[in-house]
Amino acid sequence: MDSLSYLRGRRMWAAPDFVVWGQSSEISIFYIELASVGGASRIMFNEGNVGQSGQGVEFKDIVDSRGNSLPISISQPKVIIQSKSQYQAFLLGKEFSSGFLIAREASASEPITVDLLIIEMG
Repeated sequence: MDSLSYLRGRRMWAAPDFVVWGQSSEISIFYIELASVGGASRIMFNEGNVGQSGQGVEFKDIVDSRGNSLPISISQPKVIIQSKSQYQAFLLGKEFSSGFLIAREASASEPITVDLLIIEMG
């Protein structure tokens, strides 16, 4: 089956002018900690992530180009982002059946507008 036929067999939604306000400002911090368990002390080296503030989006809250709300759950969704400004937006992690996390570039001082294409792949 060619790609076009494959995509035609799936549900798709176009959501224009979606505003992305979330930012990814995740920072990895390396640290040393002291743990005492039952009188025995141990020094441990660890890493933690701080500050990820992506925008959580649920499919049911998105309105498509025809004014219809998307379903609550989408089987194996794929979200394609088309930026409408000089700044880019991107997904944080992988899409899940009820939504996704999105963020704009850290260098964008204000929210940006993007167009979303959401495809049900499964």
